[in-house]
Amino acid sequence: MKIIQESPSSIGWGGSIISIGTSLGAGITSVVSKYIGEKNDKMADNAATHSVLLTILASIIVTVIFTVFARELLMCVGGRGVALDYAMQYGHIYFLASIFVVMPNALYGLLRSEGDTKRTMYVMVCVPLSIWF
Repeated sequence: MKIIQESPSSIGWGGSIISIGTSLGAGITSVVSKYIGEKNDKMADNAATHSVLLTILASIIVTVIFTVFARELLMCVGGRGVALDYAMQYGHIYFLASIFVVMPNALYGLLRSEGDTKRTMYVMVCVPLSIWF
């Protein structure tokens, strides 16, 4: 019974990585769409390229920080006892794969910046399904 009560909280602490990708995606959307609206294709391409590089760099930094300081960070947000142990087990797998969590969320922002939200929706649905099947 204790495992059932502690497991959801241990998984929830790893979700902060998703918010990093979402935040980057929101920034990418605003910057690239600004240049597209100004009809400045060169700057839009430049911003898109730098967004991808920034996302890769952010993923590496997140991976290093969250892997090295996982226990301390999880304790700062309230991780204690069995939940902390589960969060550490889950976190190491999740943190090492953070580029696969951060990158798609940021790149969805790049797709949305072009104003084609329907294509973004298709990608968001089809990519996980293609991995699943």
